[in-house]
Amino acid sequence: MAPVRAESRMNRRPGIPRLGGMKTLLGYLGFVLILGGGSGLLADRLGGFRLFGFVRVLVPDGHETVGYAALLVLGVLLAIPSARRG
Repeated sequence: MAPVRAESRMNRRPGIPRLGGMKTLLGYLGFVLILGGGSGLLADRLGGFRLFGFVRVLVPDGHETVGYAALLVLGVLLAIPSARRG
């Protein structure tokens, strides 16, 4: 186990938990939304089968391209904070 630096213990306020678990959850959720939106766009444009069935529920009929693009952007926005250090 690596030793904990003294300044990292002093800068942390007592009673505030670390948000490492939340970042991990947001990273996984962002990854799933990126895959779902990307596969939905590919299936919509290329006429292939749909890899993720849950995206059909999230996207309204008649607005598939915009909905899949929105899922892709939302996934990227959720994955960015999990990729940052700190």
